This record gives sequence, C-alpha cells and structure tokens, in this order.
Amino acid sequence: HDVKATLAMIYQDLADWFDRDLRSLEARRDRDPSTDTVELREQMQTQIANRNDLLNKAIPLWESALAVKDDNNYALAGLGKAHLMLGHDDQGIDFSRRYIQVARVSQLGWRRKLSEWEKFQGKGVTDEQRMHFVQKIQEARERELKVHLLLGSVHMRREEYDLAAQEYDAVLEMDPATPAALVERAQAVAKLGRY
Repeated sequence: HDVKATLAMIYQDLADWFDRDLRSLEARRDRDPSTDTVELREQMQTQIANRNDLLNKAIPLWESALAVKDDNNYALAGLGKAHLMLGHDDQGIDFSRRYIQVARVSQLGWRRKLSEWEKFQGKGVTDEQRMHFVQKIQEARERELKVHLLLGSVHMRREEYDLAAQEYDAVLEMDPATPAALVERAQAVAKLGRY
C-alpha cells in the first residue's frame, strides 16, 4: 500500500505542476488580453486535461490507502485537494474537513510524545531530539493551514462568504501574519456587508 500512496503523491505533484502552469498562463492572459489567442486557449485546455488525468489516477490510489487506514492524513489531504481541483467541491470539502480533524489529533499526539520523551529522558533530551518533535508539529500545522486556505478559496468561489471567513479566521488563529488570509478574509467580510 505504500507504493500506491507514493504513486498517488507523484500523480498529485505532477498535477500541481500542470495547475501552476495553467495559473501562469491565465495570469499572462489577464495581464495582456492580446495574448488570448486560440493557441493559448488550446494550451490551457491541454494543461487542464493533463492535470485532471493525473488527479483521476491519484484518487483511486488515495482511496485504496484510506481503505487500509481511515485516518490516513496523506490520503485525506490528497483526496480533498484532488476533488477540489476537479471541481467536486462537496467531496473535496468533506475530505478536507476530515483531514483537519486528523491533523489536529496528530499535532496533539506529537506534543504528547514530546512531553513523554522529555519525562523519560529528563535532562538528557538533546536539541536535535526536541527538534524532531517540533518539526513534526510544525509540518502538521503548515498542512492544516494550507487546507484552510484552500477551503476558504472554494467557499469564496461558491459565494459562501461566512464559511470562507471562518476558514480564514482559522488560518489567522494559527498564524496571524498570513497575508493571503488577511486579504481574503477582508474580501469575504466585505461581501457580507460587514466593513
């Protein structure tokens, strides 16, 4: 099953590459409307097709990993992101919310393990050992933060401004200096008429 999860990650990473290229092409078109040619639109459609093909290959692999372990954080995050990128919003939101719950439990688990390790080792805990646990906690927080940002953008697109603001609030609670969350939250609140 590890091979399937690794392959799913590779498909997802490649899909991300096609998606970034697509966003770059869209930005170029938006900056300079004269670049909006048939060739550019065909190139964008090719990038979308390539991205979607890879995501559709990743999904059953993530589902297989989730069938083995229903709280597999990588599978939940991968399924959430893949479904959202494909426009399957309800499924993507569901998997993303499940991921957030697992990520929070994971962070608490790593904090507990650090505390237990410090009690077990006493003053013998090295900075390197402590950093191992801190790094795991930070990685889980970073992934959770990204999922909240992604959910916020989906809710904005769906014109669910209250839900979008809640996602951006969650980001700002975790890291008050996240510029994207500050800007997007302000836009969501403005759409609600709360200036």
